[in-house]
Amino acid sequence: MLYPETTNYNTFRDDFAGQFKRMSKAKRPTFVLRKGKAAAVVLSPKEFEAYAAARERDETHRAISESMRQFDAGLGIPWETAKKQLRKRMAAGSRVKPQRKG
Repeated sequence: MLYPETTNYNTFRDDFAGQFKRMSKAKRPTFVLRKGKAAAVVLSPKEFEAYAAARERDETHRAISESMRQFDAGLGIPWETAKKQLRKRMAAGSRVKPQRKG
């Protein structure tokens, strides 16, 4: 991964078109600093899509890992019971909590 570019707020504001031209050539995100601290990150749509896809993969992996951990710990309910509870809870808008077997 390439390191992001940085620019300060006033430079970014005063040369908006030039900043976008530079960013399109650099093909990497730009941190906009205000008072020495990151105030915003500007990404191209392509960079944002790649970031969002990577984050979604990570979240899916974490959810699968957590489900496997719960299964290994003996948490869960029979499928028919789960379907009934899910239908009720989806209608009510509440979360499903894992339960221990038997």
